[in-house]
Amino acid sequence: MSLWSWLSTPTCPVGPREKAWVETNYRTIAASLHLDRSPRRRVITPSDEFFPDAFDGSEESTQQLADRVCQYLEMDPRSVAWQASHEGCQHGEARGDHESCQHGGGQPKHQGCGCGPHQEPLHPAEIVVAVARAVARQRLQDQELPADLLEQQWMVDLTAIALGMGVFVANGAGMLADKPIAHRPVNLPARIAGYALALHTWLIGESKLSWATYLKRDVADSFHSGLRYLEKTGESIVGPDNLYRDEADHSNSATKSRLQRDAELIAAIWKLARLGTGAAEAVSAVNHCLTHERPAIRAEAARAIAVMGAAAEPAIDHLVQALHSPVREVSATATYALGCLHQRPECVVPELLLAMDTNEDLETAAWSLAQFGPAATSALPKLLGWLEAGLHRNEFVDYLAFAVRAISDNADEQFRQLLDGFDPEIRPQVDSLLPAPGPIGLPPGGRPWQHWIDGPS
Repeated sequence: MSLWSWLSTPTCPVGPREKAWVETNYRTIAASLHLDRSPRRRVITPSDEFFPDAFDGSEESTQQLADRVCQYLEMDPRSVAWQASHEGCQHGEARGDHESCQHGGGQPKHQGCGCGPHQEPLHPAEIVVAVARAVARQRLQDQELPADLLEQQWMVDLTAIALGMGVFVANGAGMLADKPIAHRPVNLPARIAGYALALHTWLIGESKLSWATYLKRDVADSFHSGLRYLEKTGESIVGPDNLYRDEADHSNSATKSRLQRDAELIAAIWKLARLGTGAAEAVSAVNHCLTHERPAIRAEAARAIAVMGAAAEPAIDHLVQALHSPVREVSATATYALGCLHQRPECVVPELLLAMDTNEDLETAAWSLAQFGPAATSALPKLLGWLEAGLHRNEFVDYLAFAVRAISDNADEQFRQLLDGFDPEIRPQVDSLLPAPGPIGLPPGGRPWQHWIDGPS
């Protein structure tokens, strides 16, 4: 990094929501794993200092490498099951099977990525990353993890960084970044991983940074700018003096940057959301955040309102306003929250129908209408119209059919009449598109912010 860059104003490489997530969860991990008592919080690097053994790709050298990673992470190798994947392989990582006998003589069973019998041997770094993630996942098994699988994997990566494996994990973070959405990695994105590594480095007081030359370019850029930001400003929800104490910072907010104020506000919203209906007395404060100028804060406020129950009814007016936001994440989360509250149908149902005409998230709107049940009967004609169009294009059918079934007392007959409008030759194929009755997964508006990471902050 050049001299001039150090003289310029420091810039944080992540937005307020990403910043809040890294800092609050690093504190949670450090406290739950008692990292303050660990003698091995230094950064492990791909160097002879840490990995002096020769590696030839054999079973023996692979096991030796895995054992050494477990040693650094203070984990019995016999208890760790891992599976690695080649960089760029779409098979990804999966669970391995651990076999051991009662006498403790078993060894961890590990597998390759499944690319076939002629695959290239795994690179040592791929093995290190796989073992580090397996150890991190095991260290977290007694913790209350997020329900969302994507956020769970992010927590695994952040844990591996906090345990000292940040160089390896961050370098593996951007795998498949140019692939279609269905094949994108579930691991911590490179920019966020770089900032997490910078936070770890700052918190442990690491001063020798020669290992930073091992970082990939995108990770290195985020790491250096993040570390410089932290060293110059000290702005972080978690710091060396309060690493294990979840306490509010009551210092003068006027001296904080807008980024830090917004990150702290988002962290406070998340803390209230974890209380669910127990945070009813905070509805007024969260409701106010629904009108915040920053889209990410409006979206997080809507997510919090969604879990606060009947006491959140005063927020419906602001949710309806947010429902028509041009920012898709804000609109989708407000739509979802209105469905979770399912109150004031005479006001909300028409607004949801209007939103179905103007926004892109038909799935969340249909799901939310379903939560009103028969109180949303007025929505049936439009839902059936959208369902007919969806059957022609094979789009949104699951959520639209789910809504019709939840609202109508005669859904099967309405589906039959709908199918009668199709050519008899294709009617069986169209009929097969209609899902069987039963539960359905969360719509886009009900998913956490990690699924909307490319949106405005």
